[in-house]
Amino acid sequence: MSKICPVFIPFAGCANKCLYCDQSSLTGFSQSEIIHSTVSQIKAVTSSGSFNKIAFFGGSFTCLSAELRKTMYRISREYGFENIRVSTRPDCISKEIVDELKINCITEVELGIQTLNDKALSENLRPYDAEKALKSLKMSCKNFYTVAQVMPGMYGDSTDEFLSGFENLLTLKPQGFRIYPTVVFKNTPLEKYYKDGKYTPLTLSEALQISLYCTAACINNGIEILRIGIPTENLDYSDIAAGPFHPAFGDLIRTLALMLYFSKIGNNLISSKDSSRAAGYKSLVKKLSLYKITDRKDIGRLNIHQVYKFIREQFIEDNFRLFQGQANHFAKILEYKAHYR
Repeated sequence: MSKICPVFIPFAGCANKCLYCDQSSLTGFSQSEIIHSTVSQIKAVTSSGSFNKIAFFGGSFTCLSAELRKTMYRISREYGFENIRVSTRPDCISKEIVDELKINCITEVELGIQTLNDKALSENLRPYDAEKALKSLKMSCKNFYTVAQVMPGMYGDSTDEFLSGFENLLTLKPQGFRIYPTVVFKNTPLEKYYKDGKYTPLTLSEALQISLYCTAACINNGIEILRIGIPTENLDYSDIAAGPFHPAFGDLIRTLALMLYFSKIGNNLISSKDSSRAAGYKSLVKKLSLYKITDRKDIGRLNIHQVYKFIREQFIEDNFRLFQGQANHFAKILEYKAHYR
């Protein structure tokens, strides 16, 4: 099993400043500082054991200068890493870059797609369009284990256009997705848009429904969900100005999935142990009284993947039907409980 050494290179390689990023954090990183930080992080992590894979997070690796990329490859080899994972943007993927990555032991690539809505990409200052995003994703999927990152709720986007684009992404069969509903951070242009009334972020209820749609669609297509909701490691919650943030966003998704599943199944039973594994909000689920939770030995362990597949079949196939009726009702209950429990 791979042991991953994470190395964070915040905003390295990001020449442009996207609408939702903290612009003050984008300056002041020289090449020597990036190299020094990389070595320091590797030494700190590997002091606790042996690692065979290194993952560069936080920046657009292939947008770095060729000289700096070469140095990163050398450092990775010197510390004995057999495989490398990188994150980058679609505009920094080409045949030449792919060839370079393959030669230098890159096995995994994460692409910040965000959305396939050209209007939203342009207005958020993303330096590529949907055609380039799809071309880069297709190229990456053919050569690497590829993870697509998407951001529902971006400025200028709509739910229907985002989900339509998401379905297009599924056809290219990336191995995984990260789903980050858009959150408004302080000291960003997006915060100004929010304060001026030009941007309305998704509610928690809306973000839950969209993320559940994406999760169910991925599971039904055999695609892994690596994360739902923005990472909370080293996150200062006070930096968030608005948006559908919740520290247990993934648990809320699983809870909503169970609520929908049992609303259709009826009186099916599930053990409290299984409920706890499927959703962190076990007590909340019990209180809603939507179904009976019991400790019956003859009930097998609930397979959460089967739940997502059932939701895909029952709530989604017919014109995004997930966002009507019970799904919307349950998501609003969860939103209320999450805010006031």
